[in-house]
Amino acid sequence: MKKLLCLAPWVVVAAMNAQGQGYVLFSNVTQDLMVEKKISDAYSGDYLNSAYVAQLFAGVQGSIEGALNPLDVPVYFLDSPPESVGDFLGNELQIAGVNVGNAATLQVRVWSSAYATWSDAYSAALLDGNIHVGKSGLFDVTTGAQGSNVEIAINMPQFTITAVPEPSVLGLGALGLGLALIRRRL
Repeated sequence: MKKLLCLAPWVVVAAMNAQGQGYVLFSNVTQDLMVEKKISDAYSGDYLNSAYVAQLFAGVQGSIEGALNPLDVPVYFLDSPPESVGDFLGNELQIAGVNVGNAATLQVRVWSSAYATWSDAYSAALLDGNIHVGKSGLFDVTTGAQGSNVEIAINMPQFTITAVPEPSVLGLGALGLGLALIRRRL
């Protein structure tokens, strides 16, 4: 009887893992080309090429942006054929913690390929207005089994890349006033 009680937790864990993790196909275009959400630079209007990369960030349904985790490695945007500029085609990605048939919260983030990670690019963009980054809004996709090619392009919100906005004039004014008051008290 004791052996059975010791084995019971392992049976439950094995059953949970048997359900498997959900998968999605990371691309901004559907395989039948009916949905294509090209990504461009908001300032130049040009579609992105291989000078930029995209990466999928994911979490369980209802996750906030800060709780999303990067999946796989970033993928480069396409240069050719010319009509594919602005598109990226990634792999089928497994979303940890989300079982097949359950929804995951996703976000696509895009930055210059000169930077290894979103964090590096975003930090640089805060300091240099010439560095453009972008991210989609959060969206949910119901995952599928491996090989089912559940496409994210249908649910992915359209977005562009742009410079990271500077603090507002009111925010800078409040900061200046606060520093002046602190100085007077010293």
